[in-house]
Amino acid sequence: SAEADRFRTVADIVKCNICGIIYLRSRLNQSTQFALYQKYAGGNSHISPPSGTDEIASSPLRRDEFLDELLEFVKPAGKLLDIGCGWGAFLDNASSRGFEVMGLEVTQNTIDYANNILGLDVYNKAITDIDDKPGSLSVITMIHSLEHLPAPKQAIDKSYELLRPGGMLCGIVPNIASFASE
Repeated sequence: SAEADRFRTVADIVKCNICGIIYLRSRLNQSTQFALYQKYAGGNSHISPPSGTDEIASSPLRRDEFLDELLEFVKPAGKLLDIGCGWGAFLDNASSRGFEVMGLEVTQNTIDYANNILGLDVYNKAITDIDDKPGSLSVITMIHSLEHLPAPKQAIDKSYELLRPGGMLCGIVPNIASFASE
């Protein structure tokens, strides 16, 4: 809704007067956002691709606890799509647990790593551009990525369309009440 009041003085963070969701109202245009994210996984960033196989296996980005929790609700079968998959740590983990995996990412060096080093199917496209059949996915994850999407409502609508009956959309978003957010 456009009916929102300022929640924070930093950036254009507002609270919807209808549903109460807190969000960043002003967003970068797509080309500026793309250019910014090309730098996102460089240097000493926590999401930079690993330098060796030991780092692949021990990376916290594999998100073992998150995957364990997800597996309490769905069987490791079918297709899992991870939106904002980075270099593919979580996808690699989900694949090793039985899922057929695919990822979406905007940062080119992480896409190259996922495709060429890990052998994963990772694409530089938006979920709204996926042409998979409706009902063809078992799980869609958005781990700290929903808040970065230029059109989050359309992404959730498309996710619903792509998920099979009983499928699961799950993820992690920032906690507005956290110390880091404050």
